[in-house]
Amino acid sequence: MQNLNLGTEMVTQVKTQLSIMTKEGLQYLSLKSAIDQALDHFQMYGDFYENSLKFLEVIQKGEIIDTRRLLSKLRNLIVKEIEVFEIDTLYQTKYLTTIKPATAITLYESDIDEMKLVEYDGDVTAESIERDNKDSYVVQTAEDMDVEETLYYNEEKHLFYFLFKASPYIFCIHFPANGEMTSDYALKYQNHVLDAIIKSKGYQYCYFLKKLLGG
Repeated sequence: MQNLNLGTEMVTQVKTQLSIMTKEGLQYLSLKSAIDQALDHFQMYGDFYENSLKFLEVIQKGEIIDTRRLLSKLRNLIVKEIEVFEIDTLYQTKYLTTIKPATAITLYESDIDEMKLVEYDGDVTAESIERDNKDSYVVQTAEDMDVEETLYYNEEKHLFYFLFKASPYIFCIHFPANGEMTSDYALKYQNHVLDAIIKSKGYQYCYFLKKLLGG
């Protein structure tokens, strides 16, 4: 805002001001993509900060004090669909599938004879699993010392199971596939789906939990 003195030729002064503003605006226009990215990151880190505080309310000194609340928060934060692409070239990508929002999360604690069910949230009925059940995705993940996070697909249920370790726990997140997908197709593009989940915004909270719980 500027005052116009009496006797000033208004049109000339307004044109001068508009010229100056246009030149300044052009400088910002060239930085538009960087500014937009910075705003996106600001929003993302702001959300992460607020949600991290909520996780700290239910985890203290590496111990979970409210498991059901923890799982509910985690599932609600992994709400967006995840599109999966295959990069053919530097400039071309091929759409593969879409992973729907998580419908359930189960949490297990490793014991000598079984994977003890700690808690679950969402559309699932779960129970503890004997360690000799080699068909169990949870048991397979627990016994593979080289794996920190992995992905399985059940063709009958049309579900992806994303599992990650956070000592002494194993989280198992259920992601429905977009439509019916064969096991062969899911296996062929398993790494692409896993990579898309890890690069999604929701994964940052899984990683944060691993750090809080000592994973």
